Amino acid sequence: MDEEKKPNLLLIDDEEPFCTVNVNILKLAGYNAVYALSAEEGLEHVEKNPDVDVILLDIDLGDGLKGTEALPMLLKTNPAIQVIMITSNRDINIGVDCMKKGAFDYLTKPFQRQNLLRVIAGAVERKKIIQLKNLYLEILVHDLKNPIQNISMGLDALDVDDEQLRKKAYNLASFGCWQIKSMVNNILRITQFEKTTPILDITEVTLNEREITNEITSLMEQITFTGRDFEILFHGKNEYTVKTEKSLFYQIISNLLSNAIRFTKKGDKITVELKEKENQTLLIGVSNTGSFIEKDMRDMIFDKFYKPRFSGKHQGRNFGLGLTFCKYAVIALGGELWVESYPDPAVTSFFFTIKTT
Repeated sequence: MDEEKKPNLLLIDDEEPFCTVNVNILKLAGYNAVYALSAEEGLEHVEKNPDVDVILLDIDLGDGLKGTEALPMLLKTNPAIQVIMITSNRDINIGVDCMKKGAFDYLTKPFQRQNLLRVIAGAVERKKIIQLKNLYLEILVHDLKNPIQNISMGLDALDVDDEQLRKKAYNLASFGCWQIKSMVNNILRITQFEKTTPILDITEVTLNEREITNEITSLMEQITFTGRDFEILFHGKNEYTVKTEKSLFYQIISNLLSNAIRFTKKGDKITVELKEKENQTLLIGVSNTGSFIEKDMRDMIFDKFYKPRFSGKHQGRNFGLGLTFCKYAVIALGGELWVESYPDPAVTSFFFTIKTT
């Protein structure tokens, strides 16, 4: 398993030798696994570590809360978390009762390693499905609200007598349509990347300064109608021959531009720069002034399930699915994607590479 994608497991059992053996088994199987010796200790761990995916919870804990008492408390911390009950009691009714109360499954001690790993894998998959459902529901409820509002407001003002105002209304409605189209494309492409190895039409493509400038200028006109200062910099050359799928290449840039606009205001500057590197790669950077990403967020922002908590002028905003799409697309093209950010003055830069010929 990829180090960043290892599911996080918590075993709650009052028998330390049992915990030690099974946590080591789970680590060898590719999981991030820890244990707690009481329900209270387990609850404290989950509160401090909300990224726990699966909990193995002993029904027959010693002193303090019993497993059946801790179950609803653990589920309350995160509706997507999956709890597998474990017990030495072979009464099937106990396990069934726990499942009725929200547990994913139950295992009877002693359990076989293969059965343990099978049930855990099922719990991890179920959490992913719940997260995806919640994510797409959130997009429908929250992220679609703004573009629909833009379309509605734009259409309402199309019949005014003022020609300049009609043009602004048309641009507002068009912007809303672009937002929805972009969201749908990101969802479809991400689903495609995750389900199968995408078949891309990667060919040798010559990108010249005029084409790139026209494409990026057109993208900026689609993405924003409020105006942003932007410039395109070509370092050393004004023509590049690369191995890529052209539509995918520009969709990556489009998402990075959209993200830059989301976290800037009018007056901030957006820069797109291109530079051929010595290792037969083309480096593309999309930078903006006015925003800063904390260091501990810079790897996580590409995860579609990551929900940053912003304060101040960025409160209530999120990165959406655009960056997740960019990650998958750049990897599919054989390149790398990363972010650099500085606080004073505030500057954020996303860089990606593709192969040259």
